[in-house]
Amino acid sequence: MRFVELERFPFFTSQLDHIIKKYPLSEKSIKKALSTIISNPSSGDRMPGFGVINVCKLRHGLKEYRVGKSGGLRIIYAVFNNINGIIFISVYHKAEYRHEKDVLAFVRESLKKILTAF
Repeated sequence: MRFVELERFPFFTSQLDHIIKKYPLSEKSIKKALSTIISNPSSGDRMPGFGVINVCKLRHGLKEYRVGKSGGLRIIYAVFNNINGIIFISVYHKAEYRHEKDVLAFVRESLKKILTAF
């Protein structure tokens, strides 16, 4: 079953633009990863602590820069199975964030804003 992209959180778009400028050779593979998420939302790992909302993290390597999945990008997205929708929340390079707890706090705040909009 194919899902649809409901929204890209504005911060996600600016982060994605930043990453593509920094890693232009990987633009095609990054966009392919986003398409993979839309066609198969279970490709990422579910993140604990979000209750009934399926928040997932996909690890994506930057092969063109010899960076593997463990040191590459993290794409954070929410999956809404009841309406077959996905909202992209955050994308970042692992080296740019020291602690994942900071990212999780941002994701929680972003989800609160998203859910109040619906």
